[in-house]
Amino acid sequence: MRKLCFKMISLMISISLVFSCCMVLNVFSVDYNLPDYWPENGEVYYIRNVKSGRYMDLYGTPANNANVGLWHGHKGTNQQWGIRRCTAYSESAHVYEIYSIANPNYFLTIKNGSSLSGAELVVTYNSNSVAPVASRFLIDPERCYTTGSTWKETGWFRIFSYSSSVSMTLCGKNGGISDGTYIVQSNDTTSTSQFWYFEKVSTSNSTKTLSVNLVDSEKHLDVKVGGSYQNLVRDAFDIWNSYKPGVIRESPTYSGSDVSVWDDADTGTAGTYWLGVTNFTDATIKMNTTVLNYFNNNEFIKKTIAHELGHALGIDHWNDYSYWSDANIADVMISGPLKTAGFLGYRDKASYDLVYSTY
Repeated sequence: MRKLCFKMISLMISISLVFSCCMVLNVFSVDYNLPDYWPENGEVYYIRNVKSGRYMDLYGTPANNANVGLWHGHKGTNQQWGIRRCTAYSESAHVYEIYSIANPNYFLTIKNGSSLSGAELVVTYNSNSVAPVASRFLIDPERCYTTGSTWKETGWFRIFSYSSSVSMTLCGKNGGISDGTYIVQSNDTTSTSQFWYFEKVSTSNSTKTLSVNLVDSEKHLDVKVGGSYQNLVRDAFDIWNSYKPGVIRESPTYSGSDVSVWDDADTGTAGTYWLGVTNFTDATIKMNTTVLNYFNNNEFIKKTIAHELGHALGIDHWNDYSYWSDANIADVMISGPLKTAGFLGYRDKASYDLVYSTY
């Protein structure tokens, strides 16, 4: 059963911004069975030091080589860190890139890529799909020995730097634990100052849903795939189905579908063009080939399709079109398309959970 209304949601772009904006976070979240306290790809965390109780904090505004250190828990965006699995390694390797929610283009980095003990932890700008070696970290669970010759997870983690060839961990400089202590990589792997908790940022008040969706009464979104980007449409299914498997399915016929994907070609008005549009009236998602072919970037097209599928699921934009320069949100459903993510962020997941309960 389709749920229809006279409403149309579109993803638009100002062509004047094409070369000044960049995409971020173009990897997929994965459905991997890990303990609840284990950091997950695409989630956002406060990273708290076990010994000091203080949090990993970006000092000041995001900028190249801005220092990162310990600070008491104010829980602002300077203490919120996104986790992105590094695709240069297998999923089981637990190698991650960690970016600041204050600006998701800035990643934790060992300053100057140093391999020396005492090298400071900073943030550096990166807009690529894979961060450089200095911005890669192995997040390793610390285990404690218990009776019965078994190992038990403590919920503590050591963060090894790839700049040190995974031989050094992050901790307070000179063992410091007070506010203002810089975080460094250190070859002292015995102190509890090297251990960290990952506390997931609450998703309360982090949902944006529409009053309508195109999901049928069996909780499926059956999609008839047409147009020029059929394989990319199927790839876009995976972004959502990685979180809730099987909800989005391909339909062999239009009559049996809840929504269809097709081409459109619109030159728009001077300076502003739409990329994709979800029309709840006729249950269609139309992709603007005029603009998308101009980009000639399959990754970008796939993300745009995933964004429109989110609307069909009943999820709204994160911000309105006046916030083109806002880099603080990196989710599939952000309205600034050049920042549209290729995986589900925690806000996407929270909104999907909420709207799914209404199907």
